[in-house]
Amino acid sequence: MPRQLQLITHVTADERDTATIGQVTAIYDRASAPLVPRSRADVTRFLGGFDLVEPGVVFLSQWRPTAEYYAQGGTRWAYAGVGRKPGGDRA
Repeated sequence: MPRQLQLITHVTADERDTATIGQVTAIYDRASAPLVPRSRADVTRFLGGFDLVEPGVVFLSQWRPTAEYYAQGGTRWAYAGVGRKPGGDRA
């Protein structure tokens, strides 16, 4: 059976000041789709029913970082996570 994975990246307001988030979301209020920042817990819920792949749901730049800047957090505007369907091929 092929591996069944679920991947998500999503913008967040975590660790951001409300004034900055207000300015950013105001721009998207004029767009065809609104910007809806979500918390880490909210993003993790999208992977419900899946086993999280290490390092779990973390800031996008921390998901398998390739440099010290990213390992320390890099930019913190979005979360990323990968889940594996339980019982699937783990090879």
